[in-house]
Amino acid sequence: MKIFTKITLLQLIKAVAFIVTLVLLLFYENLPKRTMALHPELTKNVHESVDNIIGGNSEIIWIDKTQLNWVCHLRAGTLYPYCGISVSWSKPAAKQLDLSSYGALEVKLDYKGPASFLRVFLRNYYPVPGMTDIVGKAKFNSFSTLATDYSKTVILPFSDLRVADWWIENNKIPPKEIKTDISKVIAIGIDIPFPNKLGRHNFQLKSITATGNYFSKETLYFSIILFWAVFLISENLIRQTKLLSMIKVSDAQIKEFRTISEIYREKAENDQLTDILNREGLNRIVDDLYAKKSLHNYALLVIDLDFFKTINDDYGHAVGDSVLQEVSKIFKACIRSYDIVARWGGEEFIVLFHCIGSESIEPFAEKVRQTIESTSFVAGTIQNVTVTIGVTKIARSELFENAFIRADRALYQAKETGRNKTIINL
Repeated sequence: MKIFTKITLLQLIKAVAFIVTLVLLLFYENLPKRTMALHPELTKNVHESVDNIIGGNSEIIWIDKTQLNWVCHLRAGTLYPYCGISVSWSKPAAKQLDLSSYGALEVKLDYKGPASFLRVFLRNYYPVPGMTDIVGKAKFNSFSTLATDYSKTVILPFSDLRVADWWIENNKIPPKEIKTDISKVIAIGIDIPFPNKLGRHNFQLKSITATGNYFSKETLYFSIILFWAVFLISENLIRQTKLLSMIKVSDAQIKEFRTISEIYREKAENDQLTDILNREGLNRIVDDLYAKKSLHNYALLVIDLDFFKTINDDYGHAVGDSVLQEVSKIFKACIRSYDIVARWGGEEFIVLFHCIGSESIEPFAEKVRQTIESTSFVAGTIQNVTVTIGVTKIARSELFENAFIRADRALYQAKETGRNKTIINL
């Protein structure tokens, strides 16, 4: 069981980055759009497209050409009657617009008439042999939409565009060139395609706008994957660099601590029963570490044997002393040469565990606790001896007494919530 009291800056950055990633993925379609107003802002020329040039009887009548308000009289007279207009950005139609970075057209059109559907088309520059009519020969990309849809703004995704079969056949286009292309658009138009209903068709084209996201979903996904890969690699490198730096800085100190620890093990007062440091010996080491400003390199573990009085009452004090001796041997087996263990008094022990960061504290404390829990004592006479552990990390320039109070509170909390557990209060 562990209580966390710190959030590192790196963790905060990671949390913010995760939230931003989630927002981008969930609300991609709601992100601000890039737009290009095509009509009326860029319109410079209007082209009529009527079947009367091939012998048909349809005609266009302009109500207001400046406002692109016209009437198509669609009449029988040719095999495929058609009628419509297109707008271009220059006269003659030579200026090209690259719409490949946009995702759709938004078309505002007032229409009244019997047509079941209308067609919007984009003429993309394409140099076919014998070209004399730039617009008429340009690649014919189109979508057909229900006429009733134009009661409101219609959004036409470019993914729905199709290249007309008649354009492919008439111009003998090779297979590799028949895919849609809107990278060199010279005109955009609206017409009444075949088959459709003959009669009077009233139009007023109000606006055409190209819209799209500033970046595609594919770009977003790639950027997110790249960001997290770089972030996680960088995080690992930072941690490794910091760890190596701290290890180098403290290497000399660790060697000195090891020497000091050995000296105190030999010369300091030991507990007569358990052959480990007693409280006085521990205090001498703590004072020396504090003077050298090295005490903050340790975690403090306060360890208490659970229900030790019951062992003394049931088996006698001699057996209880044997348990204390065997538990002390476990402590000495678990620690390293530069860690410190002492008997604080009665059935309470102290361990100063040397650590650079906080990550290794809980695994060490749990190792001690679980080792004792799984051991039989006094030649198998006593089973299920357990300990409760309160842990804290000693802060820089902090007095040992203050850290002890914090660890003792954690120990008390662990006892109050069931014993045989570790609680960490960093």
